[in-house]
Amino acid sequence: MKSPADKKIVFFFHSHPTKDIKMRWRAEVTFPPGATANTTLGISVVDGEGEPVNDAVFEFAGQELPVKDGESSMTFAEFIAGKHSVPIWLHRKGMKPVPGVPTFG
Repeated sequence: MKSPADKKIVFFFHSHPTKDIKMRWRAEVTFPPGATANTTLGISVVDGEGEPVNDAVFEFAGQELPVKDGESSMTFAEFIAGKHSVPIWLHRKGMKPVPGVPTFG
């Protein structure tokens, strides 16, 4: 398992639409060039207004990843292990969880 040595790859995820734009979210998972099993993948999460999400849990690839100041991470190996796990959710304190889907940037 290795990503291309000369290309950064970014996966994009968007929440399902909600009436309240603040409840919406967007996440990007970045695979750096030449990523291997132990490489850390950066994850950024912003709300529907483009503001970094703080104090949340991003449920993705079978993991519950803590989000602080709009940032989280996982290893490439964790991503591969959970690649068939379907649920994608953002859980924020004081708000209902909002599901999401993969999308194109």
